[in-house]
Amino acid sequence: MTHVFEFFCFVSGSHFLENMTSSLQKKGRQIQTAPLLILPFIPIVALIIQNTISLCSVLQYQREVEDVDRQVTAAADVARIVSSLQWERSEVAFFIFLNGTTVR
Repeated sequence: MTHVFEFFCFVSGSHFLENMTSSLQKKGRQIQTAPLLILPFIPIVALIIQNTISLCSVLQYQREVEDVDRQVTAAADVARIVSSLQWERSEVAFFIFLNGTTVR
């Protein structure tokens, strides 16, 4: 009777070891599979970072260009004002030169 019990314990113990081994193999496969799933995302993440940096630099350049455009527009407005003032000054000088008379 003890031999049967020992045999039963041995058989059930080996079954336990087989289950444990197979579960460890499954876990090992999962651990090996994880890097294989993550590996393709490394270049994708690198490209996303690169594109984000490029986008930030392009947006900064765009703001600088818009600032220069505003400065040029302001300078053109000042130039028109100065031109109008010079024209008015020449008209006044011509009027004074003619002693207030008008030429017809």
